[in-house]
Amino acid sequence: MVARVPEREAASPTSQQQNPAAMKAQMDMKKMEMQAQQNQQKNMIDMAKLQAEQQKLQANLHLGKQDATVALIKAQTERFAKQTD
Repeated sequence: MVARVPEREAASPTSQQQNPAAMKAQMDMKKMEMQAQQNQQKNMIDMAKLQAEQQKLQANLHLGKQDATVALIKAQTERFAKQTD
């Protein structure tokens, strides 16, 4: 007597994993997931760099304003000093 294998068992996960097309699809999915993770990490790094650059520019702008204010006060002081002479 020969036992027949039901068709449902023929499509079991182990047989799908041995199917070259299924294996390729699975590998492609894993590659896509890894690529998505890498892209997300790169995006986070780029955002951090942009934030640091923005802070640097804001600090330079603030320092520039301070320098301009100091130069204006100095010029006004010198002009006032010349007027009183």
